[in-house]
Amino acid sequence: MIGVNMSNNEKMHFITSSGIKNIVGKDLITDRFVAIFELVKNAYDARASQVVVSFESLGGTPSIIIRDNGIGMSKDDLKNKWLHLAYSEKEEGRSNDGRAFVGSKGVGRFSCDSLGKSLTITTKKYGELEEHILKVNWEDFEKSKSIKFEDVKVEYLTNKVGVDEIDKNYTELCIKDLRHVWNEDAVKKAMESLRRLKNPFLDFDGFDIYCGLDLILIYEVTAGIDFPVESLVKSNISEVLKNKSITIETRVSDKIEISLFDRGQHIYTLEKDNDTILVDMEVFITINFLTASAKSTFTRRMGVEPVNYGNIFIYKNNFRVSPYGDADYDLFGVNVRKSQGYNRHLGTREILGFIDIKDVNYRFMETSSRNSGFIENAYLEGLKELYFDCAHKLLERYIATIQWGEIKETGEEVLFESIEKNEVERFAKSLTSKINGDFSIKYFSDSFELEEKSPKKVLQSIASTLPEKEKKQIEKIIKNVARLEEENVVKEQELDIKKEVIETLLRQNKNLSAKRAESSYGEQLGHHLPGMADRLCGVVDDLNELISIVPIDKSNLFLNALSKVRRTELELRSFKELLLKTEIDLRSPQAINWFDLAVWFRDDKLQNNHGKINVVCVMNDQNVYNKWLVRSNAVEVVMMFENLYQNALDHEAKFVEFLFDEDSLKIASDSNAIDPDSFDKIFDLGFSSKKNGTGIGLNQVRSFLTRISFEVKASNSAGLVLFTISRSGN
Repeated sequence: MIGVNMSNNEKMHFITSSGIKNIVGKDLITDRFVAIFELVKNAYDARASQVVVSFESLGGTPSIIIRDNGIGMSKDDLKNKWLHLAYSEKEEGRSNDGRAFVGSKGVGRFSCDSLGKSLTITTKKYGELEEHILKVNWEDFEKSKSIKFEDVKVEYLTNKVGVDEIDKNYTELCIKDLRHVWNEDAVKKAMESLRRLKNPFLDFDGFDIYCGLDLILIYEVTAGIDFPVESLVKSNISEVLKNKSITIETRVSDKIEISLFDRGQHIYTLEKDNDTILVDMEVFITINFLTASAKSTFTRRMGVEPVNYGNIFIYKNNFRVSPYGDADYDLFGVNVRKSQGYNRHLGTREILGFIDIKDVNYRFMETSSRNSGFIENAYLEGLKELYFDCAHKLLERYIATIQWGEIKETGEEVLFESIEKNEVERFAKSLTSKINGDFSIKYFSDSFELEEKSPKKVLQSIASTLPEKEKKQIEKIIKNVARLEEENVVKEQELDIKKEVIETLLRQNKNLSAKRAESSYGEQLGHHLPGMADRLCGVVDDLNELISIVPIDKSNLFLNALSKVRRTELELRSFKELLLKTEIDLRSPQAINWFDLAVWFRDDKLQNNHGKINVVCVMNDQNVYNKWLVRSNAVEVVMMFENLYQNALDHEAKFVEFLFDEDSLKIASDSNAIDPDSFDKIFDLGFSSKKNGTGIGLNQVRSFLTRISFEVKASNSAGLVLFTISRSGN
């Protein structure tokens, strides 16, 4: 190129900050149960036949110990594999002795960071006379982002073992300084989650998971003591559903084979060549249509209604892929489809099953967050088409044909006279039509009879034997029956929708209004929302450093966009606190007493030990209490309090006081005094008296107050910084 001097050409390289640890650790895997999943998967990849997940609560500091009898690691393995960021043996094409690798990104080991602040690995390979021990303090990576990731030191040491231990191999992870409380309820939930991690529809897969409280301490593995049977993660769903459901099974390899069973009776098997995109892998689909008796048995044996257990789970290489199968997750959109053809189609409430994918070529890749399912690609679309065309639709067709075969309301089995054989033959022929997939019949039951309970068909049969006069009367009745059937379908659909709405409201009320303890739904909100807010905060700080290079004519546009991001960050934090700790309706503005909210804000800072400065709330005259019943949004009010609190904190205050008078709310603090020349500028977007400040918080305060016809002024008074809030015009 003309004018370009290439003589000083040199190579440069990326530098990895120690902050990458958070990105691939606690910020990536934010669900603690998913973190447990990842570590159990690592044990499976280490060829273990057994892994123990023990929540140790006895004898001192709480800890999580995960121990497996896999091949273990040498010093070289620890150094060049475990400590090698994003290293994955799958990527290296290594064999796993017949098992497909289920940990695919080489970051699952950082799940330890999301569970606790410190980790000790103790591992041993077969034939060695020493254990290798690695100690990691995750907070060492957080001291400064200017430190390179590889410059943060971890401790390595060895421990001699006896000759009698030479034929043993294992790995133990001991996680301490836990980031969550693991009480008995949380441990039960972990066990239930693990129960769904492996395919619960299969009896044995050569990999046992034990989970419980103090298993390592009480039942030491090396002492040869068996763990209690109740700690073995096992499910008996296949036994519960056996001979009680109408089941379709689809096997896919070089051919597609579909078999349908009606409460244990083999009805048919179809077959054709595999012409789908999934030709180089094995897929097995099973869907159970739950009859009333199957639902009743499931609820009694499993302790939960099927609709709350889930619907169609997906397992890749024997391990569950979240969130597929969750009760409120509908990957295939069957509920939308059901709403378009209510009397013909099946929704998630009526089915339970799984899809098992053997994917040694890794066509299905999971998202990095590990609980958001597969990355959207052609193979996932192909799976959806396969599910509908070769499983779901065929099951629907059979259900519609046999007209249920049992009384829906009571679950009482009812048998009817068989219809003429030509209808059975017509049904069999429909299975081989081109529009239904052009299958060939490999097997069809010669004892198959279509059960029927249609009042319309019964009346037609009666009418055919009667004289013409009586036949016309019967035909009128048949028309009325048809009309009633249509009305019944509509009413049933409306009733089902109402039931779903009621169940949703009850679930919301239970989750959001009951002030539940730090578990399940509330805990997830408490964990995820602050993490999202932290990431937004980091984005604002990074973008704020670019303000100096933004053109003058674009600065307002830039600052307005930055303000929206900062507002979202603060809104997430405030929303989480109010949602989980109060009973305030957050959906819309309402009459809220600001004094009560200020007292709650003060107590929350105190109780949660995150208040860096003292907060005081004062109302000198109780007669003014009702004066502060203001129609406003609770989240906005708390955001205002938080902005004023943070402003005091940023300017070295030791206390902040909320003083409620009849005509004004005064927020006073012993902050550094405001420059008098700045009184009129302090609320302007982008203006900040703090180095590297964004100048957003106080602008948001004024914007909110202006929208509800209030105003705010700043001043210095008696050695204090004072913000005075009053109704406009006062």
